[in-house]
This record gives sequence, C-alpha cells and structure tokens, in this order.
Amino acid sequence: MPKQQDVKLYKRMLFVKTYDKSKINSLYTYFNILDISDIKRFRFFENNTEFSDRSFSLIYAWQESFMYAYRIIKNTIAVLEYGIDGKLSIILFYKENTDIFPAVFELYKIFSDFRLTLKFEYVSEKNIFVYEMAAKKFNKKAKVFFNPDDSDYFYETSYFLTLEGKYNKKKRSDTNYLIRNYPDIKVVSHSKENNIIEASISIFDKWCDIHNCRDCFYGCEKKAFLRFIEVFDEKYNKLCVSYYKGKPLSFALSEYIGNDIVCYYFQKNAERIRGLTYWLNAEMAKKHINIKYINLGEDMGIDGIKKDKKSLRPSFLKPKYSIEIL
Repeated sequence: MPKQQDVKLYKRMLFVKTYDKSKINSLYTYFNILDISDIKRFRFFENNTEFSDRSFSLIYAWQESFMYAYRIIKNTIAVLEYGIDGKLSIILFYKENTDIFPAVFELYKIFSDFRLTLKFEYVSEKNIFVYEMAAKKFNKKAKVFFNPDDSDYFYETSYFLTLEGKYNKKKRSDTNYLIRNYPDIKVVSHSKENNIIEASISIFDKWCDIHNCRDCFYGCEKKAFLRFIEVFDEKYNKLCVSYYKGKPLSFALSEYIGNDIVCYYFQKNAERIRGLTYWLNAEMAKKHINIKYINLGEDMGIDGIKKDKKSLRPSFLKPKYSIEIL
C-alpha cells in the first residue's frame, strides 16, 4: 500500500497529465503571486472567519505547496489554490453582507474560457446560500459537496486547561509525570525582549531528525514554519517555547482568527517526552484564557491524526464545504 506522501505525489502527476501546462500557466496570468506586503489586504477580511485555511498567514506559509495566487474583484479577494487532490479551486475572501456575484461571475467566465470547473473551497455552512444566490443571478447552479475529513476540530479553551473526564485519565497522568520529572520546566513567549525564534528552529531541526519527510503530508513543514515567521505579528500570533534547565524542548505557534477562535498551526517536540504535548497544550491555553475555542484544524483523513484529535474529545467538528458552479 502506498504511503501518504506517495499518494500525494501521484495525484500531482495525474494533475500534470490531466491539465495542459500551458493552460495552467495562462490561467495564472489572471492572478498575482502573493507578496508579504499583501497581508494588509487580507487582514481586512479575516476578522469573521472560522477556519485556519482562510488565514493569510497560513496561505503565505504554504504558498510553495499549493501555488497560491490572488485576484482582487471589487470587494472580494479570490485566492487560487492547487490542491493535493490535483484540482484547482478558489478561496473567496469577503466581508459579511457583501454581494459576491461580480466575483463569482467573473471567475466563472475565466474558468470557462479554460474549460475548467469553477470550485470554491472552505465555505462555512452559514454562507452556502451566498454562493447559491450569486450563481442563480446568471442562471447557474451551485452544487455543494461535503467531506467529513475536511472538518475542523474545535475544543473549549477551558477544557485544554484541565483535561477533565474519565477519558483523559491517562493524559492527566502523563502530564503529572512530566511535572514530577521536569520540575523546573517553563514556557517563554516570543516578544521583542525574548526572541525565541532560533530556539523554535532548533526544535524543528531535532523533530526533523526523528521523522521522515514523508510525514509532512502537505510538503516541508519547516519551510512553511519559516515563511509563517516572516509574517509573525504579536497582535495575532503567539509563539511559545518550553525550556528545561535552559534546554528548549518544544514549541507551539498559534493565531487569533476572530470570532473568539484561536488556531494552533505548529507544535513540535525536540524529543519524545511523556506528557510534553499535553502539558504544552495547557500552557498555550493559558495564553488564550479569554478565548472560547481552540481550532486544531482537520485530520485530512489520516488515521493517526484522526485518532489523536478525537482522543482529545473535541467540543464539536465544524464542517467545511466545497461548491462548484455548474
């Protein structure tokens, strides 16, 4: 049975065979390559999102893997994505109550010229009707798709602080083990006074030493992390490193995306230490004590990730929808 990374590469090969390269290159001429300065454009739209996929920081970080590019159409930003499923799609950024018809219509014409199906990704359930109304205006239908593996895992912040309940007995035991055996372990947050970026990178290097590159399902996580750091902003992001006797053991990176939600993007341990991940989860939650929900993203259908996220007993799973205009 092929490994996850092999499957991803195979799908990319199929994509190249399915779509003429010159056609794709021509399509990309309608879009602009993301630049770090574009963050100001995107921040204007980001305070009403629920999903990490709709964050400029994450899009910028993973630009190399997903070939992200954008186009501004009136009061919207359309981001072109080349997914791991070997298909092109659009992530639409807009303010609530914006008429997205001009954007949908213009994009439909562009995709139709290349004989491509216009597909929108990462649509919340409450916004499906917005796409349906836009399509109806030019006599087209919006076909809605849902894959459970795409759903984001949401947890109450207070839950991460306590890990209460019988299901978490072992996790509490592991956390207590860490505290007993590493009594002076502490967390340091990144700031102008405490620059812990180099420490985070050293942890990532050690994590890479004990993992195979095949484990990075979307591409090189370290490269994505380094690009994320380029747009790090203390107003939205928190970077924390755990230290024991001056030695960095683990780090975590989060982002406030609005609507009382924080997303965890990266969390790595320099070595396998019992209870370290659960302890760091709780320490990060303390940094977001006034935020109601922590979003750990999707499981991508990978059994190990699915099992781990379910074991943390999510408060609920938030579905993300795809919509094709036909």
